[in-house]
Amino acid sequence: MVGVSIGVALIGYGYRRRLEGTMRWLLAWATVDAVASFLEMYARVVWQNSQYVTQVWYPLSASLALSVAASTLGGSRNRQLTFAAAVGVAVLIVALTVLVEEFGYFSRYNGAIHGMALTIAGAIIVVRRALTGRGAMMADPAFLVGAGFLIIGAPSAFLALSRWHFPISDRSTRTLAYTLKNIITFGASSLMVAAIYHAQRRATLREHGALP
Repeated sequence: MVGVSIGVALIGYGYRRRLEGTMRWLLAWATVDAVASFLEMYARVVWQNSQYVTQVWYPLSASLALSVAASTLGGSRNRQLTFAAAVGVAVLIVALTVLVEEFGYFSRYNGAIHGMALTIAGAIIVVRRALTGRGAMMADPAFLVGAGFLIIGAPSAFLALSRWHFPISDRSTRTLAYTLKNIITFGASSLMVAAIYHAQRRATLREHGALP
Protein backbone atom coordinates (compact mmCIF):
# COMPACT_ATOMS: atom_id res chain seq x y z
CA MET A 1 0.00 0.00 0.00
CA VAL A 2 3.03 2.30 0.02
CA GLY A 3 2.63 3.04 -3.67
CA VAL A 4 -1.06 3.87 -3.21
CA SER A 5 -0.37 6.28 -0.34
CA ILE A 6 2.40 8.00 -2.26
CA GLY A 7 0.22 8.13 -5.38
CA VAL A 8 -2.62 9.92 -3.54
CA ALA A 9 -0.17 12.46 -2.11
CA LEU A 10 1.48 13.09 -5.50
CA ILE A 11 -1.86 13.56 -7.25
CA GLY A 12 -2.91 16.02 -4.56
CA TYR A 13 0.41 17.83 -4.80
CA GLY A 14 0.03 18.08 -8.56
CA TYR A 15 -3.30 19.87 -8.14
CA ARG A 16 -2.29 21.80 -5.01
CA ARG A 17 -2.76 25.24 -6.62
CA ARG A 18 -6.42 24.45 -7.30
CA LEU A 19 -7.14 23.01 -3.86
CA GLU A 20 -8.42 25.08 -0.98
CA GLY A 21 -9.87 24.73 2.49
CA THR A 22 -10.84 21.14 3.23
CA MET A 23 -8.81 19.75 0.34
CA ARG A 24 -5.62 21.43 1.55
CA TRP A 25 -6.11 19.75 4.92
CA LEU A 26 -6.63 16.47 3.07
CA LEU A 27 -3.39 17.04 1.17
CA ALA A 28 -1.58 17.53 4.48
CA TRP A 29 -3.06 14.26 5.80
CA ALA A 30 -2.21 12.39 2.59
CA THR A 31 1.37 13.71 2.67
CA VAL A 32 1.88 12.54 6.25
CA ASP A 33 0.32 9.17 5.37
CA ALA A 34 2.61 8.75 2.36
CA VAL A 35 5.78 9.65 4.29
CA ALA A 36 4.78 7.34 7.15
CA SER A 37 4.03 4.47 4.75
CA PHE A 38 7.45 4.81 3.12
CA LEU A 39 9.26 5.06 6.47
CA GLU A 40 7.33 2.06 7.81
CA MET A 41 8.47 -0.01 4.83
CA TYR A 42 12.06 1.15 5.34
CA ALA A 43 11.97 0.42 9.08
CA ARG A 44 10.44 -3.00 8.47
CA VAL A 45 13.27 -3.93 6.10
CA VAL A 46 16.18 -2.34 7.96
CA TRP A 47 15.17 -2.73 11.63
CA GLN A 48 12.50 -5.45 11.31
CA ASN A 49 10.27 -3.14 13.34
CA SER A 50 7.99 -0.43 11.94
CA GLN A 51 6.18 0.36 15.20
CA TYR A 52 8.41 3.35 15.97
CA VAL A 53 7.15 5.04 12.82
CA THR A 54 3.56 3.94 13.41
CA GLN A 55 3.48 5.40 16.92
CA VAL A 56 4.74 8.76 15.65
CA TRP A 57 2.22 8.65 12.78
CA TYR A 58 -0.83 8.04 14.99
CA PRO A 59 -1.14 11.52 16.59
CA LEU A 60 -0.34 13.34 13.34
CA SER A 61 -2.82 11.34 11.27
CA ALA A 62 -5.62 11.52 13.87
CA SER A 63 -5.28 15.26 14.43
CA LEU A 64 -5.10 16.05 10.69
CA ALA A 65 -8.16 13.89 9.94
CA LEU A 66 -10.17 15.76 12.59
CA SER A 67 -8.85 19.03 11.16
CA VAL A 68 -10.21 18.01 7.75
CA ALA A 69 -13.59 17.49 9.42
CA ALA A 70 -13.34 20.82 11.26
CA SER A 71 -12.68 22.67 8.01
CA THR A 72 -16.03 21.47 6.58
CA LEU A 73 -18.15 22.79 9.46
CA GLY A 74 -20.23 25.92 9.39
CA GLY A 75 -19.89 28.39 12.22
CA SER A 76 -16.61 29.47 13.77
CA ARG A 77 -17.47 27.96 17.16
CA ASN A 78 -18.03 24.49 15.70
CA ARG A 79 -14.78 24.71 13.78
CA GLN A 80 -12.84 25.91 16.83
CA LEU A 81 -14.22 23.10 19.02
CA THR A 82 -13.36 20.46 16.45
CA PHE A 83 -9.86 21.88 15.91
CA ALA A 84 -9.45 21.84 19.71
CA ALA A 85 -10.58 18.20 19.74
CA ALA A 86 -7.95 17.44 17.06
CA VAL A 87 -5.23 18.91 19.26
CA GLY A 88 -6.64 17.09 22.31
CA VAL A 89 -6.57 13.70 20.54
CA ALA A 90 -2.96 14.28 19.46
CA VAL A 91 -1.97 15.20 23.04
CA LEU A 92 -3.79 12.15 24.41
CA ILE A 93 -2.03 9.78 22.00
CA VAL A 94 1.37 11.30 22.76
CA ALA A 95 0.70 11.09 26.51
CA LEU A 96 -0.34 7.43 26.26
CA THR A 97 2.74 6.69 24.14
CA VAL A 98 5.03 8.21 26.78
CA LEU A 99 3.26 7.07 29.95
CA VAL A 100 1.43 3.83 29.13
CA GLU A 101 2.48 2.29 25.82
CA GLU A 102 5.80 0.62 25.15
CA PHE A 103 7.56 2.55 22.41
CA GLY A 104 8.49 0.28 19.53
CA TYR A 105 5.84 -2.34 20.35
CA PHE A 106 2.30 -2.87 19.09
CA SER A 107 0.01 -0.28 20.63
CA ARG A 108 -2.60 -1.35 23.17
CA TYR A 109 -4.75 1.76 22.90
CA ASN A 110 -3.42 4.31 20.41
CA GLY A 111 -4.14 2.27 17.30
CA ALA A 112 -7.79 2.02 18.30
CA ILE A 113 -7.94 5.73 19.22
CA HIS A 114 -6.43 6.60 15.84
CA GLY A 115 -8.95 4.43 14.00
CA MET A 116 -11.84 5.93 15.95
CA ALA A 117 -10.58 9.46 15.25
CA LEU A 118 -10.65 8.76 11.50
CA THR A 119 -14.09 7.16 11.82
CA ILE A 120 -15.47 10.15 13.75
CA ALA A 121 -13.92 12.59 11.28
CA GLY A 122 -15.53 10.73 8.40
CA ALA A 123 -18.89 10.57 10.18
CA ILE A 124 -18.88 14.32 10.87
CA ILE A 125 -18.20 15.10 7.20
CA VAL A 126 -20.71 12.60 5.78
CA VAL A 127 -23.52 13.55 8.18
CA ARG A 128 -23.01 17.26 7.54
CA ARG A 129 -23.08 16.64 3.77
CA ALA A 130 -26.26 14.59 4.10
CA LEU A 131 -27.96 17.31 6.15
CA THR A 132 -26.87 20.41 4.23
CA GLY A 133 -25.55 19.40 0.81
CA ARG A 134 -27.30 19.42 -2.55
CA GLY A 135 -26.58 17.63 -5.79
CA ALA A 136 -24.85 14.33 -6.45
CA MET A 137 -22.94 13.08 -3.42
CA MET A 138 -20.41 11.16 -5.51
CA ALA A 139 -19.35 14.44 -7.14
CA ASP A 140 -18.99 16.22 -3.79
CA PRO A 141 -15.33 16.32 -2.66
CA ALA A 142 -16.21 16.63 1.04
CA PHE A 143 -18.53 13.61 0.94
CA LEU A 144 -15.90 11.51 -0.83
CA VAL A 145 -13.27 12.45 1.76
CA GLY A 146 -15.64 11.64 4.62
CA ALA A 147 -16.52 8.29 3.11
CA GLY A 148 -12.82 7.54 2.67
CA PHE A 149 -12.07 8.25 6.33
CA LEU A 150 -15.00 6.09 7.44
CA ILE A 151 -13.81 3.20 5.28
CA ILE A 152 -10.23 3.45 6.59
CA GLY A 153 -11.00 4.19 10.23
CA ALA A 154 -13.41 1.45 11.25
CA PRO A 155 -11.31 -1.60 10.20
CA SER A 156 -8.14 0.09 11.49
CA ALA A 157 -9.68 0.42 14.95
CA PHE A 158 -10.86 -3.20 14.89
CA LEU A 159 -7.50 -4.62 13.84
CA ALA A 160 -5.68 -2.49 16.44
CA LEU A 161 -7.95 -3.84 19.17
CA SER A 162 -7.64 -7.41 17.92
CA ARG A 163 -3.86 -7.35 18.35
CA TRP A 164 -4.16 -7.30 22.18
CA HIS A 165 -7.75 -7.80 23.27
CA PHE A 166 -9.09 -10.55 20.98
CA PRO A 167 -6.06 -11.74 18.99
CA ILE A 168 -6.39 -13.65 15.73
CA SER A 169 -4.11 -16.62 16.36
CA ASP A 170 -4.55 -18.42 13.05
CA ARG A 171 -1.99 -17.13 10.55
CA SER A 172 -4.16 -17.59 7.47
CA THR A 173 -7.06 -15.74 9.13
CA ARG A 174 -4.75 -12.90 10.15
CA THR A 175 -3.34 -12.69 6.62
CA LEU A 176 -6.88 -12.60 5.21
CA ALA A 177 -7.87 -9.83 7.66
CA TYR A 178 -4.93 -7.62 6.65
CA THR A 179 -5.46 -8.38 2.96
CA LEU A 180 -9.08 -7.26 3.23
CA LYS A 181 -7.96 -4.14 5.11
CA ASN A 182 -5.55 -3.31 2.27
CA ILE A 183 -8.31 -3.79 -0.31
CA ILE A 184 -10.61 -1.50 1.68
CA THR A 185 -7.83 1.06 2.06
CA PHE A 186 -7.28 1.00 -1.71
CA GLY A 187 -10.99 1.72 -2.19
CA ALA A 188 -10.82 4.61 0.29
CA SER A 189 -7.75 6.00 -1.46
CA SER A 190 -9.65 5.89 -4.76
CA LEU A 191 -12.41 7.99 -3.17
CA MET A 192 -9.84 10.55 -2.03
CA VAL A 193 -8.33 10.75 -5.51
CA ALA A 194 -11.85 11.28 -6.86
CA ALA A 195 -12.35 14.04 -4.26
CA ILE A 196 -9.17 15.78 -5.44
CA TYR A 197 -10.30 15.48 -9.06
CA HIS A 198 -13.75 16.95 -8.39
CA ALA A 199 -12.29 19.75 -6.24
CA GLN A 200 -9.86 20.89 -8.93
CA ARG A 201 -12.58 20.54 -11.58
CA ARG A 202 -14.87 22.81 -9.56
CA ALA A 203 -12.04 25.34 -9.19
CA THR A 204 -11.54 25.30 -12.98
CA LEU A 205 -15.26 25.78 -13.64
CA ARG A 206 -15.38 28.69 -11.21
CA GLU A 207 -12.47 30.33 -12.99
CA HIS A 208 -14.41 30.15 -16.24
CA GLY A 209 -17.61 31.44 -14.65
CA ALA A 210 -19.49 28.14 -14.98
CA LEU A 211 -19.96 27.91 -11.21
CA PRO A 212 -20.73 30.66 -8.68
